[in-house]
Amino acid sequence: MNRCLDPICLDGPPEGDDPRPRWALAGSALCRRCGGLLEQRLVELGPRRDALRAVLGGLQGAVSAGNKPTKGTPPVPLNIAAHDHLTLMQATVASWVRLVCEERDLRGPDRNDLAVLMTWLLSQLSWLLEHPAVGDLADEMRDLSSTADALAQSTRQPTRAGADCFDCGGHLLRRITSDGLEEDHVTCTVCHVQYEPSRYT
Repeated sequence: MNRCLDPICLDGPPEGDDPRPRWALAGSALCRRCGGLLEQRLVELGPRRDALRAVLGGLQGAVSAGNKPTKGTPPVPLNIAAHDHLTLMQATVASWVRLVCEERDLRGPDRNDLAVLMTWLLSQLSWLLEHPAVGDLADEMRDLSSTADALAQSTRQPTRAGADCFDCGGHLLRRITSDGLEEDHVTCTVCHVQYEPSRYT
């Protein structure tokens, strides 16, 4: 019997109530918990992709609802991090599909769509769980999932304060932090000075 290959499990405390790395299940290179989490993350990639797409679509809607330019069309704001992460999700799943196809001499899906690739990869999960690189797959899926969740939650639009900048008259915005919470101060969009709540409320 071998130990679990998931890097999180390998880095766990070797003693205590839940010593790690845990024992891998028979026919798997991961323990029950890590194997279950890997499967769950693969299944949830679709909803995470949809959440990031909604973020990108929401930004375009925010532009069309805002001020109208006098000439031309307004530039569409793009959350570069969300866009890049969607591309990374696609590329990562495609690379694992390619690995399975090459090592098992299989034909992969006809469409290079994340939902299709993910469904196909899930159909090969029992083989992947025995693969010596499954720890890398678990690690990559954990990173993809946590980053997608953070990006989807951190894209709330900043709110405008009820007052203008006391120094230059510019708009005061209360920005959103990377964990999705509002900052405890407002920032002027023109001169970038910051005010504490007691100054602008």
